[in-house]
Amino acid sequence: MKKNLYILLLIFTVNLVHGQSAPEEFLMPEERIYLHQNTTLLMSGEYLYYKLYCLNSETGALSDMSKVAYVELVGKDGQVVFSHKVRLEKGSGAGDFFVPTSVPSGNYKLVAFTRWMQNGEVEDFFQNDVVVINPFQNNQSGLMRSASDSTRSNGANANTAVNLPSDPAAIEFQLNPQTTGNREQIALTINSVPSDWHGDYSLSVRKTIAKLPVPQRETSNAFAESLKGNTESIKVSSQNTMTLPELRGELLTGTVFRIDTDEKVPNRRVALSIPATNYLFKISSTRENGTFFFNVDESYTNEQALIQVIGEDRDAFRIEMDEFESPDYSNLTFSDFVLDDTMEAFILEQSVQNQIQNAYAENRIDSIRKIEDFPPFFHTPSHEYYLDDYTRFPTIKETIIEVIEQASTRQRKGKQFIHVRVYDDDVETGLNSLLLIDGLFIQDHNTVVEAKASKIKKISVINQQYLYGSEVFEGIISMESYEGDFIESLPALKEKDTKLFRPELAKDYFDQDYRYPERYKRIPDYRTQLVWEPQFKLDGSTETMTFYTSDVKGSYEVVLEGFNEQGKPLSLRKFIEVK
Repeated sequence: MKKNLYILLLIFTVNLVHGQSAPEEFLMPEERIYLHQNTTLLMSGEYLYYKLYCLNSETGALSDMSKVAYVELVGKDGQVVFSHKVRLEKGSGAGDFFVPTSVPSGNYKLVAFTRWMQNGEVEDFFQNDVVVINPFQNNQSGLMRSASDSTRSNGANANTAVNLPSDPAAIEFQLNPQTTGNREQIALTINSVPSDWHGDYSLSVRKTIAKLPVPQRETSNAFAESLKGNTESIKVSSQNTMTLPELRGELLTGTVFRIDTDEKVPNRRVALSIPATNYLFKISSTRENGTFFFNVDESYTNEQALIQVIGEDRDAFRIEMDEFESPDYSNLTFSDFVLDDTMEAFILEQSVQNQIQNAYAENRIDSIRKIEDFPPFFHTPSHEYYLDDYTRFPTIKETIIEVIEQASTRQRKGKQFIHVRVYDDDVETGLNSLLLIDGLFIQDHNTVVEAKASKIKKISVINQQYLYGSEVFEGIISMESYEGDFIESLPALKEKDTKLFRPELAKDYFDQDYRYPERYKRIPDYRTQLVWEPQFKLDGSTETMTFYTSDVKGSYEVVLEGFNEQGKPLSLRKFIEVK
């Protein structure tokens, strides 16, 4: 039944895009997001880590509808400190934010939602309070008691849930040892994991904040309780204006206008290029109201894209990309954490430790996870030329003439262009060959034929007519540079590129290893976050991981949070002591 509903929504979306009649109205389940954060109190120079889980409010299971979610940190003044776009895989995703010294002290709200959730109320978004203390700014008014404050907050508010106990019979973990010293190894073991608890969870080990009335962190158990009995659905109808879900990936939208009349232009094809060695190239068409969209389900690293109208008259048009707009946060309520003299020692100690830790940050670097290569849209080319296997020629034009048997250069209206030989040279179809360099769609071949070929690594050729996105090309010639940055050699196109609101890149977080203590003997270790693992998998009978303590003594909270694929919450915590 759920699959059929998703198919209906997909049909509805396609019909809406192409101006066709939509099916009868139908109901779709809402989504809800739970976000596990590593802390609710941050100081300048620290990281906020988060893992989010998108759930189907009707079934309680992880949602397979939205492929993108949004996370924002909002201040009392309504200003958004950061806005992240997060890819969802099987209903979950993760990210982090480094708190710079430009963020003032204050009470903030961490908010998470999907586009589909924007059809509801902000009250249904995930919300949790966050306190930021910035000792490097003189203005601390954001955390000072106002005249209207009668008592100091105990850290709880309407949007904060208390911790609910987990079922100890279901699953439990052991820590060995639970009391230890500095730079010592601790083993975390989960024995006999039942199959119905297999899943992808998030694990945090962080120093506790004693005697401070910080906002509480919501647990997955508490969140699951709040969903019980909530099976509301959204009515999908062609009569309603609504925000469509990102069903097949990231949705990039925009509008094409005529420059001379400012009219919106229907039925024009638009090309998207995200240049790289592993590039993205897509073609879309504008609707009757001049709007277009691209579904991007591939991961990419380049934030710069070139979006252009296809055709010789392309300079007669302009493109306006839709920018992401944050929801209206005017009705958010915030915690009332305030500073007092008893916190001075804690703030001073933590600030000094953060500065020392960041001074040695190059020794503990997180790594961006490599994006898996995917084939180009044309998959296997007819011919491939690795230019280092041939005599090198100075320009692209000379390389085409001397090396590429299936292509040639020609003249048209006083300009040079590259032509792929699909038929005999005497046959003229009037079609253009598709020229791509690192995925960059080059319409004016004259701008590149005299460019230096020394940066080009490989040339692929499809010497047959190719239909792509309702556009027919007289073959394809795709060039790949060594670094995927050939656009830097084309200033005329470089100045026309657009910065995308790119999804956060997946990371592998630094894992401190003291098996060889001499290596770090002279490097101080003031980590208060010992572990952040957003993909802690439970998929076997026994799971074991090890981690090391730092030079900071005190009590540390070990928290395991999340949901299995069926939506069962798991919220476990224990403590270790470092003496």
